[in-house]
Amino acid sequence: MVRCIRAHADVAFAALSDATRRGVLERRACADASITDLAEQLHMTLTGMKKHVGVLEQSGLVTTE
Repeated sequence: MVRCIRAHADVAFAALSDATRRGVLERRACADASITDLAEQLHMTLTGMKKHVGVLEQSGLVTTE
């Protein structure tokens, strides 16, 4: 069980090590947002934002619909 928690923590901290991904979480804390909206707010391409959101989703920090 400790290994699972550590592995999950490692993935979460790796996801949070990027300033863009922390920015996504800050914006999502206030309200849900589309990937397009987040890309525009953070002045990124849609492809780049999809990558960042994918990392956050794999870490379990966000979900997409």
